[in-house]
Amino acid sequence: MRGYSVNPIEVRRKAAQEHGVYASLVAISKRANGIMAEIKEHIYAKLAPYLELGGENSDDEDDTIDHEQLEISKEFDTIPKPTILAMKEFLEDRLKFRIEEKEEPQRRRIRRGRRRGRRRYRR
Repeated sequence: MRGYSVNPIEVRRKAAQEHGVYASLVAISKRANGIMAEIKEHIYAKLAPYLELGGENSDDEDDTIDHEQLEISKEFDTIPKPTILAMKEFLEDRLKFRIEEKEEPQRRRIRRGRRRGRRRYRR
């Protein structure tokens, strides 16, 4: 993971210039979720042949190590965290987002009638 550090001061400066820290962090986290989905899709596509075979061979034959599977898992381990990648994209101006302004709902006027006291029941 060396070489993938992010300076929080840079992130705050950049976020303050754009839309604010909170909105920027929300955009970064959504992008990180997207990156993770892409990585999962990529890994599952590579592992699909092995996952299909795994259901058929439930004997003791599964104890052997498949070197191709091992290479795929090593490749997955070298991929940096999605949050780090999303922050890098943000700092390099490759992550663009916009904030949609929501319309304020009109306040409804509440009609108030006469207040009635408690009803008392006779025994």
